[in-house]
Amino acid sequence: MLECISHSIAMNDQDFPTASEYEELKISAMQKIRSLETCQKTIESLQNQKTKRLQELEKAGKIEDSMQNEITNLIKNTNLMATRIKKFEDISGLRECYEKEKLRLPSLSARYDEKKHEIDEDAGLVSSNLERMRLELEKNQTWCNLKNLEKSLGEQGQTVFSLNDSVSQMNIQMDYLTVKSNCSQIVEQLNLLHAELECA
Repeated sequence: MLECISHSIAMNDQDFPTASEYEELKISAMQKIRSLETCQKTIESLQNQKTKRLQELEKAGKIEDSMQNEITNLIKNTNLMATRIKKFEDISGLRECYEKEKLRLPSLSARYDEKKHEIDEDAGLVSSNLERMRLELEKNQTWCNLKNLEKSLGEQGQTVFSLNDSVSQMNIQMDYLTVKSNCSQIVEQLNLLHAELECA
């Protein structure tokens, strides 16, 4: 029995690494940990670069869309300009249009003069009506009363202003402190005289 136990312990001792093997395993484990940390940093760096590249691609897509819109607008403007240029290339058509407008010009000018004459007549009529209404208003008794009242109020206002100015000047010229001091002195002298008379 003891022999079996001793043999078993001997066999288990063979499974454990020696001190040198343990140091080698420890160094290997540390190297693997460092390698794992390096790999982790590399992965994070690659992830950041990926994010930046995606953002750059998104910006590039927006720029491309903007350029496409600019190109579309440029094509539209170019086509519009080409259409206008074609109209100017038709010299005969332009001359025909000019002749038509030239024939219409006298009638348009006549219509303008007629309209201007009508406006002048209406303005004269309105002016005469306004003058007639003003004269009628001046003859109206209520209007006359209002004008007289306005004149009276103006005169009264001027009078009130003059009175206020006079009162202000009088306030400046009047020395109330001196008058008060003199009155106090007179009262004091009268009190002394009265006291002397009572003592006598």
